[in-house]
Parts: sequence; C-alpha cells; structure tokens
Amino acid sequence: MAFKIGKNRDENDTVTVSTATINSTTATKLLDANANRISVTISFENDVYPENWQTVYIREYAAATDNTKKGVPLYPGGCVIMETNAIYPGEISAISEKSDVTLQIQEK
Repeated sequence: MAFKIGKNRDENDTVTVSTATINSTTATKLLDANANRISVTISFENDVYPENWQTVYIREYAAATDNTKKGVPLYPGGCVIMETNAIYPGEISAISEKSDVTLQIQEK
C-alpha cells in the first residue's frame, strides 16, 4: 500500500507499508533492491513474552546468500531506521534467533 507523504524530495514521494514473517531457519527478503530508496523503517512489535525474548537480525544483503544469524540486531519493541545519509540501496533481508516473528516494513 502506498501513501502520499508530501514534498521530501519531490511531490511524488510515497511510503510503502508491508509486513513479513521471519523465521529462524531461512533468511527472508524484506525489500528488493531499490536505487531510489529514500528511507526504510523496520519495526518489531512488542508482542512476545519475556520467556520468548529473541533477536531478529536485519541484513544488508540478499536472503539467498546464506542463513547466518548476523546483521543489525533488532529486539522486541524496537526499530531500525535507515535514512537518506545512510541508506542501503540493495536487497534487505532478515532472520530471527529462535522462532517466527512478524516485522512491519515502511519504505519511502
């Protein structure tokens, strides 16, 4: 779903919002490569109980590369924000530490 957001770079900027279910055995692609990407926000809703606490790793490379649990750590209730001065234009993937979790992704 895309929403008009105003004049950040031009009048046609939109935000695409999606969700992805991440598991602990196979890396999942969150976003395709996008040379025109302005920003990305990836949120991990705080819907896990303390006994199920886990880390999701946000990876700045293709999911097909490997299933290694490495990257930028994301914890329940947290978010990773990439903005114009530090944006990664390639494929973004993720893998979780223990079990299935759902992430919310916003790309502009």
